[in-house]
Amino acid sequence: MGSFDWRARLAPARANVLLLASLPSQVFVVLLLELLNSYRNFGLRFVKYSFITNEYGLSDLEAGALLGVAGNVSMAFLILGSVVIDLFGVRRTAIFSLSCAVVSRALIVFGRSRAALLTSLLVLSPLGEQLLSVGLYKVALKKLTPPRARPLVFAVQYATFNLAGALCDVYIDHARTQPDEVYFGQVFTGLRRFLFTTWLAILAALAIAVLYLRDQTVIDPDDPEEDGVASGGDEGGDGAKHLIAAAAPSDGGGGGWRRDNPFAAARAWRA
Repeated sequence: MGSFDWRARLAPARANVLLLASLPSQVFVVLLLELLNSYRNFGLRFVKYSFITNEYGLSDLEAGALLGVAGNVSMAFLILGSVVIDLFGVRRTAIFSLSCAVVSRALIVFGRSRAALLTSLLVLSPLGEQLLSVGLYKVALKKLTPPRARPLVFAVQYATFNLAGALCDVYIDHARTQPDEVYFGQVFTGLRRFLFTTWLAILAALAIAVLYLRDQTVIDPDDPEEDGVASGGDEGGDGAKHLIAAAAPSDGGGGGWRRDNPFAAARAWRA
């Protein structure tokens, strides 16, 4: 029997690791935003019906009617979402949507009146949270990766999406069994405290978007699927196109640095 070649077996995995490491830091910013956004999205979706009936005293019929109207309003914004992203870019859309989502989720978490619930679900949620559900971060990842890297990056995005859902499931199961607690004279049930963590996730996502998210398009000039290196800005007027390159130690002495094509190492391992 021949010897087992661990290097050959691990070469594809190593190539993928090198490929991920070569991508711009913006890719990982977007993936972090995707994790927070998915946690926000799953968090409310999983408990929305039971929360509004138990916390706000709506009957089953009233809850069904409210969620039906909210769904129709949200659908309209989902249809308009792609147009908004094209017009204003990923960063501006994300900041606007997250700002609305912060207020919308705060009304649900801290509000006690039906007026607060209606304002959140019918006005602010479509403006904010639904615009975040139109593939906003998928558009960003597509712009930040050349064609050969997209399958891997989208696979990581999907894993991130599922990780957020799993975290919500575990936390919700725990929250349902927790006793009520009083903060500042207000009763907070286990589910309300869980939704409070989704509000914190939105706040964190907003801070990251303001401080770190940029509208960029990355191009690998060696990729045969690319049409070439274009110049000028992206949608929204504040983007930029960049050649994908990463700093690597030079072969010469003196500790200098050069700009290399980061995909060369990955291609070498695949070969």
